[in-house]
Amino acid sequence: MTGRKVSITSKSLLAAVAALLTLVYATKSASTAAITDADTGPAQITDVCKEEFYLSELRKELAAGITRRRTQRQGLLKIQKKYRLAADLASSTEQRCLYSALAAKLEEKAESVQQQADKADDTATTAMELIDEHVGKLKYAQKLLKTKPTVDGSGYSRASSGGNIHLELTRETIASGGCAAIDSWAKFSNTHTAINTAKLTEIKITPDTELTTKIFKDKITIGGFSTCTGSAVAKTPTFSSVLNTCTVSNSETVTYARNAPDYIYGGTAQAVYKDHDPDQGCKDAAAAAEPGATDDIKLRYAVCEALKIIQTDGGKVPPLNGKALKGDKLVTNILRNCLPAYQAVSKPWDSVEAKNLNDFIESTYGADDGKFKDIFDTPLDSRQITVKLNDKSEDKALTALSTASERNAATSHSAGQRNKKEIETSKKQPAGAPVASKESEEKCKDKTQKECKEEDGCVFKGGKCEAKVTTTTGTDGKTNTTGSNSFVIKKVHLLLAFSLALLNF
Repeated sequence: MTGRKVSITSKSLLAAVAALLTLVYATKSASTAAITDADTGPAQITDVCKEEFYLSELRKELAAGITRRRTQRQGLLKIQKKYRLAADLASSTEQRCLYSALAAKLEEKAESVQQQADKADDTATTAMELIDEHVGKLKYAQKLLKTKPTVDGSGYSRASSGGNIHLELTRETIASGGCAAIDSWAKFSNTHTAINTAKLTEIKITPDTELTTKIFKDKITIGGFSTCTGSAVAKTPTFSSVLNTCTVSNSETVTYARNAPDYIYGGTAQAVYKDHDPDQGCKDAAAAAEPGATDDIKLRYAVCEALKIIQTDGGKVPPLNGKALKGDKLVTNILRNCLPAYQAVSKPWDSVEAKNLNDFIESTYGADDGKFKDIFDTPLDSRQITVKLNDKSEDKALTALSTASERNAATSHSAGQRNKKEIETSKKQPAGAPVASKESEEKCKDKTQKECKEEDGCVFKGGKCEAKVTTTTGTDGKTNTTGSNSFVIKKVHLLLAFSLALLNF
């Protein structure tokens, strides 16, 4: 019996080990993010013209990343201001709290991505600056490829007794030479229309040394010698070795041309990432940090770093519907603090204790983005606000308040009107008279949030429009009873007066 237990345990152990090894292998495989279907654009680069075009297009992609992040952030902050303004202008406590929570959520998002987005922009800017520098070299190289050396006017001279002959050279433009300029993807390749930055694993960047030693090949030919005896002389660094067997005929000539072949492209594809895996980092990280690192290495490393962060979030607006916000720590805490009905919740992050609060959040903010928009965005987009600024007063759309002075003028005016109504209500309301009458209840019933207005005695609460109910006070500052009880009190006063009259009688 004991042996059988050991056998079963061994099998279980082996199975567990096998499962663990499978998990480790799967995890290792999953963590390897090597790019196998790489962008093949760099393979199409065969000259400095195509290299210049491809790098210029890559710069556009990096610039677009910066623009996208800034646009996202501007859009996020614009909506955040709208919700903050809506909270300040809200006619009810609940609406004020709900919009305040939305504004706070977007403020949190803006703060959370700011540092990362700024770093991404700086990284992209560095790469763009180095691309600009290299593209400038490539453009100048293209111009030089369409030139050849020539004598500078009357450029031949000899010192009277020095024994030296001087050839003063310059460059002149030629009709052919170099490569054809590329200004569209159609001219670059038949199979490419853009750079897939997510799949870019290699890039071609011609080193400065290659630009000077392989591209510019000029030839000066001295002809007209009467005789040159001996065998041909191969390329040699010694000029006298070529002239040794030649006899001057006094009719020598000098001609200038581009060497054949015209030029040799020196760019080769170099990996951007280690093992083509962005998770392993940039291949040139160490080399770029070395003193005296060449410009091509610095540029390739900068491009690598920029590619890694190109999709960084600049502040995309997160989902704000009830399902998305339910259980959100920031939102639950704000609404717990702001709404009296939930202030007894001590742990707003606790799903059990804060169940009612979370249910309220889920139902009030809408089941999906469409419902959320109908409840919270659409009413704001059409809402007109009174802007009282200095000696002028005008109604403007809430979303059209573009300056701080306009927003402050609108919120202060709204607060003043609200304060004025509260004072007038406390003065005009008879002691003990209930605010919410049957007439008010019927008047407010079934109204949308847009139609639910405070001036009509209505308040939007709990996802529906209700009659506003408050308890008034008497002239002595103490809470009075209802209207019916007040009538009883009046009858008591009359009875007491009648009794006193009888006694006096």
